[in-house]
Amino acid sequence: MPSDLMLCLRRQFPPAARIALRLVVVVLGVAAGNGRAAEAVPPPSAPQTIDLNGSWSVRNLPLALQGEDGYQRYAASAEPTLAARVPGEVHDDLIRASRMPDPDISDNARTQCRWPEKFSWWYRREFSVPADFRRHLEQKLVLAGIDLS
Repeated sequence: MPSDLMLCLRRQFPPAARIALRLVVVVLGVAAGNGRAAEAVPPPSAPQTIDLNGSWSVRNLPLALQGEDGYQRYAASAEPTLAARVPGEVHDDLIRASRMPDPDISDNARTQCRWPEKFSWWYRREFSVPADFRRHLEQKLVLAGIDLS
């Protein structure tokens, strides 16, 4: 069964910012039950890790949309998404999609490349997890290398 991960980025990003995402399951030694007492699970030698770097999709929404309202708007929207890369940065994704010129050429950074700051950028990716991944009581989403300054 595929899982879905959405990440809304609402801050202004300098062109050097990079995003690296990693999903890590931390096993507490107990499996989740359906309202019954949990049974012991031998802890693995290391946490299970799903590396989420790679291909994502990205779409912009009005800056004011956030949380559940933003998600509902994203889910209901028929607007196309752009291909995105993680690690990466929204300006690079826009350049690859020919939606924005290179900010390093001439005075593009000042005159033609500030518009992305007026939107929130919603990144999305579907991924598959191993069958035993969800049996653990706790999963952690570890975001490494996000610069939200």
